[in-house]
Amino acid sequence: MLDEVGHTPLGELLDWFFVSGLRNAFAHADYMLHQDKFRSRSELFEMDGIQSPEISLDLVADILNRALSFYDAFMAEYETQRTGYQSNKVVFGRFSGNEPVPVELLANEVRGLYGFRSPPEGGRDSS
Repeated sequence: MLDEVGHTPLGELLDWFFVSGLRNAFAHADYMLHQDKFRSRSELFEMDGIQSPEISLDLVADILNRALSFYDAFMAEYETQRTGYQSNKVVFGRFSGNEPVPVELLANEVRGLYGFRSPPEGGRDSS
């Protein structure tokens, strides 16, 4: 889907660490660890064109480390962006595809950006 809207690099980044079968096995507690393998009862993992219900624990550790690296970088950027706001600011945004409306971004010196409200308090004045 990301390729279709011109965001191929983001799709490649997500593919770098997101393995749906591994996620599903973890989320549904549908796995077992045996010797040096991670096995799922309901998921198949594809490696070099071959599907198997198991993958090595080394590969699981690599995938988890990649996911944690992505999360760490994402949260660092989030923190940078959030704390870049020191005071409220009115911008225009859309809700459910409607026409743009004024939205007040709520911020303060300590917390940075912490929420929004629409319509803005005190009218449409943009700061």
